[in-house]
Amino acid sequence: MSTTPRHRSIAGRALALSAAVALSAAADDVGADDAASYAADTRADAARDASHLGGRGAYLARELDVASHRFWWPTVVVERGSTNLTGVRSIDETRFGLGLAYRTGSLSPHVRALISPSLGAYQNLAGAAGAGLRVHFELGGVPFSYGVGMSVEARLRDSLWLAYATPVELGTALYRGDSAEHYVFVGARHSLAGALINSYLLDPNGYDNEDSLAELSELRDAHAWQLYVSLVFGRRVE
Repeated sequence: MSTTPRHRSIAGRALALSAAVALSAAADDVGADDAASYAADTRADAARDASHLGGRGAYLARELDVASHRFWWPTVVVERGSTNLTGVRSIDETRFGLGLAYRTGSLSPHVRALISPSLGAYQNLAGAAGAGLRVHFELGGVPFSYGVGMSVEARLRDSLWLAYATPVELGTALYRGDSAEHYVFVGARHSLAGALINSYLLDPNGYDNEDSLAELSELRDAHAWQLYVSLVFGRRVE
Protein backbone atom coordinates (compact mmCIF):
# COMPACT_ATOMS: atom_id res chain seq x y z
CA MET A 1 0.00 0.00 0.00
CA SER A 2 1.36 3.36 -0.94
CA THR A 3 1.71 6.18 1.59
CA THR A 4 0.90 9.74 1.00
CA PRO A 5 3.16 12.62 1.90
CA ARG A 6 0.80 13.37 4.81
CA HIS A 7 1.20 9.89 6.19
CA ARG A 8 4.99 10.08 5.81
CA SER A 9 5.07 13.40 7.67
CA ILE A 10 3.04 11.97 10.59
CA ALA A 11 5.30 8.90 10.75
CA GLY A 12 8.43 11.08 10.75
CA ARG A 13 7.09 13.19 13.58
CA ALA A 14 6.22 10.07 15.59
CA LEU A 15 9.71 8.64 15.04
CA ALA A 16 11.35 11.90 16.09
CA LEU A 17 9.14 12.06 19.20
CA SER A 18 10.12 8.48 20.12
CA ALA A 19 13.80 9.29 19.67
CA ALA A 20 13.44 12.39 21.86
CA VAL A 21 11.71 10.40 24.57
CA ALA A 22 14.45 7.73 24.41
CA LEU A 23 17.20 10.37 24.59
CA SER A 24 15.48 12.07 27.55
CA ALA A 25 15.21 8.79 29.41
CA ALA A 26 18.86 8.03 28.70
CA ALA A 27 19.84 11.48 29.90
CA ASP A 28 17.83 10.99 33.09
CA ASP A 29 19.61 7.68 33.69
CA VAL A 30 23.00 9.28 33.12
CA GLY A 31 22.07 12.20 35.39
CA ALA A 32 20.97 9.84 38.13
CA ASP A 33 24.19 7.87 37.82
CA ASP A 34 26.24 11.08 37.93
CA ALA A 35 24.31 12.34 40.93
CA ALA A 36 24.79 9.06 42.74
CA SER A 37 28.50 9.05 41.87
CA TYR A 38 28.88 12.67 42.97
CA ALA A 39 27.10 11.95 46.26
CA ALA A 40 29.32 8.93 46.88
CA ASP A 41 32.44 10.99 46.15
CA THR A 42 31.23 13.75 48.46
CA ARG A 43 30.60 11.27 51.25
CA ALA A 44 34.05 9.76 50.76
CA ASP A 45 35.69 13.21 50.82
CA ALA A 46 33.78 14.15 53.97
CA ALA A 47 34.79 10.90 55.66
CA ARG A 48 38.41 11.44 54.67
CA ASP A 49 38.35 15.03 55.96
CA ALA A 50 36.71 13.90 59.18
CA SER A 51 39.37 11.24 59.57
CA HIS A 52 42.11 13.82 59.07
CA LEU A 53 40.48 16.22 61.49
CA GLY A 54 39.97 13.42 63.97
CA GLY A 55 43.64 12.50 63.81
CA ARG A 56 44.63 16.14 64.18
CA GLY A 57 42.23 16.48 67.09
CA ALA A 58 43.72 13.44 68.78
CA TYR A 59 47.20 14.84 68.19
CA LEU A 60 46.20 18.18 69.65
CA ALA A 61 44.61 16.38 72.60
CA ARG A 62 47.87 14.53 73.20
CA GLU A 63 49.78 17.82 72.97
CA LEU A 64 47.45 19.43 75.49
CA ASP A 65 47.74 16.40 77.78
CA VAL A 66 51.53 16.61 77.68
CA ALA A 67 51.43 20.35 78.22
CA SER A 68 49.17 19.88 81.24
CA HIS A 69 51.99 17.89 82.90
CA ARG A 70 54.40 20.82 82.66
CA PHE A 71 54.32 22.89 85.82
CA TRP A 72 56.44 24.54 88.48
CA TRP A 73 56.55 22.93 91.93
CA PRO A 74 57.67 25.31 94.70
CA THR A 75 58.11 23.39 97.95
CA VAL A 76 58.86 23.53 101.64
CA VAL A 77 61.42 20.87 102.60
CA VAL A 78 62.15 19.17 105.93
CA GLU A 79 65.14 16.80 105.84
CA ARG A 80 66.83 14.53 108.37
CA GLY A 81 70.24 12.92 107.87
CA SER A 82 71.40 9.63 109.36
CA THR A 83 74.63 10.81 111.04
CA ASN A 84 74.72 12.34 114.53
CA LEU A 85 71.31 10.98 115.44
CA THR A 86 71.75 12.09 119.05
CA GLY A 87 73.61 14.82 120.86
CA VAL A 88 74.12 18.47 120.10
CA ARG A 89 75.17 17.87 116.51
CA SER A 90 71.90 16.06 115.75
CA ILE A 91 70.48 19.53 115.18
CA ASP A 92 72.92 19.89 112.28
CA GLU A 93 71.29 16.91 110.59
CA THR A 94 67.81 18.41 110.71
CA ARG A 95 67.35 20.89 107.88
CA PHE A 96 64.52 23.18 106.84
CA GLY A 97 64.33 25.07 103.60
CA LEU A 98 62.82 25.72 100.22
CA GLY A 99 62.93 23.89 96.91
CA LEU A 100 61.83 24.47 93.36
CA ALA A 101 61.22 21.88 90.65
CA TYR A 102 59.92 22.01 87.09
CA ARG A 103 57.98 19.01 85.83
CA THR A 104 58.34 18.31 82.10
CA GLY A 105 56.35 15.18 81.47
CA SER A 106 58.16 12.48 83.43
CA LEU A 107 61.29 14.53 84.20
CA SER A 108 61.74 16.94 87.08
CA PRO A 109 64.94 19.00 87.49
CA HIS A 110 65.05 20.66 90.88
CA VAL A 111 67.10 22.83 93.25
CA ARG A 112 66.91 23.34 97.01
CA ALA A 113 68.49 25.31 99.83
CA LEU A 114 68.34 24.10 103.45
CA ILE A 115 69.53 25.35 106.82
CA SER A 116 69.58 23.99 110.36
CA PRO A 117 68.34 26.09 113.29
CA SER A 118 70.97 28.05 115.15
CA LEU A 119 71.48 27.33 118.83
CA GLY A 120 71.96 30.91 119.91
CA ALA A 121 74.84 31.81 117.59
CA TYR A 122 75.57 31.82 113.87
CA GLN A 123 78.67 29.68 114.50
CA ASN A 124 76.32 26.76 115.12
CA LEU A 125 74.55 26.98 111.78
CA ALA A 126 74.68 24.26 109.13
CA GLY A 127 73.39 24.68 105.63
CA ALA A 128 73.19 22.83 102.34
CA ALA A 129 72.37 23.57 98.72
CA GLY A 130 71.91 21.13 95.88
CA ALA A 131 70.45 20.31 92.51
CA GLY A 132 69.21 17.10 90.96
CA LEU A 133 66.99 15.33 88.48
CA ARG A 134 64.07 13.00 89.15
CA VAL A 135 62.24 10.62 86.83
CA HIS A 136 58.57 10.12 87.67
CA PHE A 137 56.67 6.92 86.87
CA GLU A 138 53.80 4.80 88.13
CA LEU A 139 53.64 1.22 89.34
CA GLY A 140 50.21 -0.27 89.91
CA GLY A 141 48.72 3.20 89.75
CA VAL A 142 51.00 4.46 92.56
CA PRO A 143 53.31 7.40 91.67
CA PHE A 144 57.02 6.94 92.29
CA SER A 145 60.22 8.76 91.42
CA TYR A 146 63.91 7.95 91.06
CA GLY A 147 66.44 10.72 91.40
CA VAL A 148 70.12 11.63 91.36
CA GLY A 149 71.83 14.81 92.46
CA MET A 150 74.76 16.79 93.80
CA SER A 151 74.96 18.91 96.94
CA VAL A 152 77.36 20.85 99.12
CA GLU A 153 77.03 21.63 102.81
CA ALA A 154 78.78 23.81 105.35
CA ARG A 155 78.89 22.89 109.04
CA LEU A 156 79.99 26.00 110.86
CA ARG A 157 79.93 24.25 114.23
CA ASP A 158 82.76 22.03 112.99
CA SER A 159 84.34 24.59 110.63
CA LEU A 160 84.12 22.30 107.61
CA TRP A 161 82.40 21.86 104.28
CA LEU A 162 81.52 18.69 102.35
CA ALA A 163 80.42 17.89 98.80
CA TYR A 164 78.13 14.94 98.09
CA ALA A 165 76.88 12.91 95.16
CA THR A 166 73.45 11.27 95.44
CA PRO A 167 73.31 8.19 93.19
CA VAL A 168 69.93 6.98 94.40
CA GLU A 169 66.83 8.65 95.73
CA LEU A 170 63.39 7.03 95.77
CA GLY A 171 60.19 8.95 96.34
CA THR A 172 56.45 8.45 96.43
CA ALA A 173 53.47 10.75 96.79
CA LEU A 174 51.91 11.27 100.19
CA TYR A 175 49.11 13.37 98.72
CA ARG A 176 48.15 14.57 95.24
CA GLY A 177 45.30 17.01 94.82
CA ASP A 178 44.14 19.48 92.19
CA SER A 179 46.88 21.96 93.11
CA ALA A 180 48.94 20.38 95.92
CA GLU A 181 51.49 17.57 95.77
CA HIS A 182 53.32 16.26 98.86
CA TYR A 183 56.10 13.67 98.59
CA VAL A 184 58.47 11.72 100.79
CA PHE A 185 61.97 10.93 99.50
CA VAL A 186 64.53 8.49 100.87
CA GLY A 187 68.06 8.67 99.51
CA ALA A 188 71.72 7.81 99.98
CA ARG A 189 74.56 10.24 99.32
CA HIS A 190 78.31 9.78 99.31
CA SER A 191 80.87 12.41 100.26
CA LEU A 192 83.24 13.31 97.43
CA ALA A 193 85.32 16.09 98.93
CA GLY A 194 85.63 18.27 101.98
CA ALA A 195 87.95 20.55 103.88
CA LEU A 196 88.11 22.78 106.91
CA ILE A 197 86.77 26.31 106.83
CA ASN A 198 89.72 28.01 108.50
CA SER A 199 88.32 31.20 109.93
CA TYR A 200 88.86 32.80 113.30
CA LEU A 201 85.26 34.06 113.10
CA LEU A 202 84.03 30.45 113.02
CA ASP A 203 86.72 28.67 115.03
CA PRO A 204 88.21 30.64 117.93
CA ASN A 205 90.78 27.87 118.42
CA GLY A 206 92.49 28.84 115.20
CA TYR A 207 93.40 27.03 111.98
CA ASP A 208 93.36 23.25 111.57
CA ASN A 209 91.63 22.58 114.84
CA GLU A 210 92.14 18.94 115.84
CA ASP A 211 88.50 18.33 116.77
CA SER A 212 87.36 19.74 113.46
CA LEU A 213 89.90 17.63 111.59
CA ALA A 214 88.65 14.52 113.37
CA GLU A 215 85.04 15.35 112.48
CA LEU A 216 86.02 16.00 108.86
CA SER A 217 87.81 12.66 108.64
CA GLU A 218 84.80 10.95 110.17
CA LEU A 219 82.27 12.44 107.75
CA ARG A 220 84.40 12.49 104.61
CA ASP A 221 86.26 9.17 104.91
CA ALA A 222 85.17 6.86 107.71
CA HIS A 223 81.42 7.26 107.19
CA ALA A 224 81.26 8.56 103.65
CA TRP A 225 77.72 7.23 103.04
CA GLN A 226 74.78 9.03 104.55
CA LEU A 227 71.07 8.23 104.42
CA TYR A 228 68.43 10.92 104.51
CA VAL A 229 64.68 11.34 104.53
CA SER A 230 62.98 14.38 103.04
CA LEU A 231 59.38 15.50 103.48
CA VAL A 232 58.43 17.86 100.68
CA PHE A 233 55.22 19.89 100.65
CA GLY A 234 54.44 21.77 97.48
CA ARG A 235 51.88 23.25 95.12
CA ARG A 236 51.48 23.00 91.37
CA VAL A 237 51.93 26.29 89.54
CA GLU A 238 50.99 25.89 85.86
